[in-house]
Amino acid sequence: MSYTYKLVTLNINGIASNTRIRMLEDFLWRKDVDFILLQEVKHKTIDTIQHYTAYGNADTNNRGTAILEKMGLQSQTLNAFHQDGE
Repeated sequence: MSYTYKLVTLNINGIASNTRIRMLEDFLWRKDVDFILLQEVKHKTIDTIQHYTAYGNADTNNRGTAILEKMGLQSQTLNAFHQDGE
């Protein structure tokens, strides 16, 4: 069975408020996004986005990138990437 994933990339410019996090969650839900690639992540709770698993990195200033994967997807590639990067 073939499946087409919905992928979004977004520069969140250091999203820093809970209101903006909720707006991002609403966008992900409305657009039914499977994966989102985030740049300029500095909010420590990016891994609390509802219904998504976060994979990220950060420099010493707590800035970096993240990939959010919708929970329940059969994504073996990201799981292997996460384990190799630990």
